[in-house]
Amino acid sequence: MISKKKIWAVQLQEFPTSERMSVQDVYKWCDEPHDKALCRWRQIALALQWPHAVFYRIPNTKYMGFRFGLKGHQYMSLYSN
Repeated sequence: MISKKKIWAVQLQEFPTSERMSVQDVYKWCDEPHDKALCRWRQIALALQWPHAVFYRIPNTKYMGFRFGLKGHQYMSLYSN
């Protein structure tokens, strides 16, 4: 079984400056006034398919997303413009 702790360790190996986001942080991001709000909610629905998804953002960039596995490519960027 994959733990969120292990997934987060992989995220930090790949992107060391990452900050973990809580689910509440992600919901606030989705609720921000934005012309792509529906797109944001759809992306979050995709993340919910993975029981151990961990959300992240990279400070001082527009990059954020979620990681769902231990392999380097097992992450998904979120629409953050």
